[in-house]
Amino acid sequence: MTPTETEKRKRGRPRLGETREEVSLYATLETVARWRLLAKKWNCSLSEAGRRALDQAADREGVEVAEPAASATPLADSLLALVEEVSQLAPPEAWEGVPTDLSENHDHYLYGAPKRARPRSGQRASR
Repeated sequence: MTPTETEKRKRGRPRLGETREEVSLYATLETVARWRLLAKKWNCSLSEAGRRALDQAADREGVEVAEPAASATPLADSLLALVEEVSQLAPPEAWEGVPTDLSENHDHYLYGAPKRARPRSGQRASR
């Protein structure tokens, strides 16, 4: 059975918004060396080679997992809700002390780098 295009996209590295779970594998040095050679042959990372090999084995064995229910909230909405929730954790007076040019000059406020000059109307900021 040939996997559909959607199934192909779902495999491999998890995409933004997908739940991820770390999995550890214990092996002898010789086995890990074989895995590294396979990753090199496939021109990918050791992690990606492991994901591919396990996916191929699951396909051969006919192992399928039921599709998870689609999220009722799109990722952008949930991220915006998270930002709003975090911003409400600080008291309102704390936000008064936040510099108005923080996004433009974060390197200055974090590391002491020189501030960037504000562009004049109609000009782009230089980088």
